[in-house]
Amino acid sequence: MYDRDSIGRSEEGRTIPLLFGGPENAPVRLLVVAGQHGDERNASRAARAIARVARCGVRLAVVPTLNPDGAARRERRNARGIDLNRDHQWLASAEVRALHAFVRAWRPHLVVDVHTYPSRRKRLLEHDLVHCHDVFLDHPTHPGVAPAARAIASGLVGETVAALDAGGFRSARYVVLTATGRLRHSTSSVADARNGLALRYGMPTLLLEGRQPTRMDAPPERAHIRDAMQMALESIVGWAEQNQNVVTSRLGAAEPGEQVTVRFRRVRETALCRLAFKDAVSNAIREVQLPGPLAGNVRATRDVTLPTAYAIPTTHGALLDLLARHGFSGRPTAPPIARVERYRVRRVRPSRHPGRPPRHMEIDTVEDTAPVTGHMLLPVTDEGGRALAVFLEPQSSHGLHRLDQMGLPLCSDSWYPVLRVM
Repeated sequence: MYDRDSIGRSEEGRTIPLLFGGPENAPVRLLVVAGQHGDERNASRAARAIARVARCGVRLAVVPTLNPDGAARRERRNARGIDLNRDHQWLASAEVRALHAFVRAWRPHLVVDVHTYPSRRKRLLEHDLVHCHDVFLDHPTHPGVAPAARAIASGLVGETVAALDAGGFRSARYVVLTATGRLRHSTSSVADARNGLALRYGMPTLLLEGRQPTRMDAPPERAHIRDAMQMALESIVGWAEQNQNVVTSRLGAAEPGEQVTVRFRRVRETALCRLAFKDAVSNAIREVQLPGPLAGNVRATRDVTLPTAYAIPTTHGALLDLLARHGFSGRPTAPPIARVERYRVRRVRPSRHPGRPPRHMEIDTVEDTAPVTGHMLLPVTDEGGRALAVFLEPQSSHGLHRLDQMGLPLCSDSWYPVLRVM
């Protein structure tokens, strides 16, 4: 049995439903989120079904329809035109803010983000190919996520793929051929739920993408896809119950002096990628060598050592407001800070594309012992301290300096306003 409740309301005032399953005092708390995209009805159905699965060691919280406004219109985006799965850094939508508030209150040990994907894609159809995998899975791919959380999620992807294969379903780690012809796994952006939640709250997360049925799929094929998504979710819940000690450990705790990767680039693997596809003409399934190497892993190009805290000027209200939406509560600099590091930006070559980090930057780090006042302190030992480095470091690929409203311009011959407290 499960209880019905809500995590909040949408932009248009609709209730965002919340279902619970399993014993309240279970040692593992597992959150399943679906329906970020309002047109992915099968994802919401799968999430509702898993809420009925009872496991003694797992308490389930299920948000089956995070985007009820989009679901009412059968549209991907919410009522304000925001793609919720690209809003986990900016938190511009009421729905994603409600989800993050629930995560901070309920503190899940593991999060599964459920979606569906279209099997028929333009670039593949040019070669008469259609995706045939029942389920794709992926783990956090941003290197700033706590290594232990990434390792656990990566292992869980392998375990789930093995369970699905043994059950007669076709599954693999998520691979996409982009519109520009690049072959890669899931995005490394912190704007999606998988990376954003893992980075901010230091826990393992999993992406589950079930194949979206087409109009040509007969009822048995549609049932097969539903069964695959159900088995994937049940396998994840079972794994969580069997690995309580691992999943309930404090994985994301940060300490001053730790290294965090804030800038990186994708590395192409030497081996070419082979993946099973269905022939769009004959419906035969065959293994195909995809064009070009897979840009599978990332290589760090900039690591930073965590300070004791970051100090933000109280005049930067928009930046402090955004961090407050993330649950970071600053503390006034009283008494004054005695030792900080300041960044002197010597030279910047900006990106040609809005919202992207500079292509090249030269920065000096200057130690300053003069007393500092008029700032708010954000200690890295607070939950999600690694996210502060990704958000606030000027050389970060996903720094908040990318948004003009944050007041963090990166200009040649200037001082960066955020300080590092040593």
